[in-house]
Amino acid sequence: MGKILAATGRAALYFLIYPAVQIAVSTIAFAIVSAQIAAEAMAAGEAADTAASYNQTLERLSGYSPAMLLISGITTLFLYWLILLVQGRSFSSEIALRKIAQNGILPVLFLGAAFELLFSLSLQTIPYPGHWTDAYLQHASHLMYGTPFLPWITVVFITPAVEETVFRGFIYSRLKNGMPAPAAALFTSLLFAAMHGTLLQGIYMFFLGLLFIWVLERFRSLYASVLFHVSFNLTGMLLPLLPAVADDTLSRMFPAAAALCAAAVFWAGKSSPER
Repeated sequence: MGKILAATGRAALYFLIYPAVQIAVSTIAFAIVSAQIAAEAMAAGEAADTAASYNQTLERLSGYSPAMLLISGITTLFLYWLILLVQGRSFSSEIALRKIAQNGILPVLFLGAAFELLFSLSLQTIPYPGHWTDAYLQHASHLMYGTPFLPWITVVFITPAVEETVFRGFIYSRLKNGMPAPAAALFTSLLFAAMHGTLLQGIYMFFLGLLFIWVLERFRSLYASVLFHVSFNLTGMLLPLLPAVADDTLSRMFPAAAALCAAAVFWAGKSSPER
């Protein structure tokens, strides 16, 4: 029990840095935007309206979501690096940043694209409750605000690097030191799902989190799960740019996408190093 508590404590300390930085960045951004709105109202000679100013601040902040994610992500990685530097430990060694064989890169990228395709098709073919999908779409739309390139940089590159470092690099590896790997994978994936805001996204992220860990373990490198995550997010950004498809066609595509995912898992498994 003591070993489990110690491992959980270490994992919790590393995890808390992640939301703490997000809260700090959001608080600072809220204060800056609130001050801007107050200054604009004062310059226009308008009376202060606390409720209206608060709502206006939230609305304007939603447009800065990609920028805040970018800043908080880079800050989180820097803090992890700084902590390990002070402790005299190697950042890459602590999170298993090892090279993967070239013959494993394409299967991992294919795996990410296949599962994002299946995820996107499920949103359009499975009759989820309307409030589930509405909440998910509203949450996802906030990530597309800002300059044309900022959402792509944040979603495709920064978010995968940060989330894989936090959840698979630090949390899973620490938990695994004090409990069986399946239990560590389960707890890590539950936490990963809980951090994604909406119920529908959380359900998908739980199973995706387990798959990220499977890739990490198969290739024995965080680079593999980062590549998988990058491919997953990049495919999600590209799919809405394709022409619309009729509902009956989408229904026929879903089983094919599921078969594609099975083939991708098999390919990635066969391409990973011998254990």
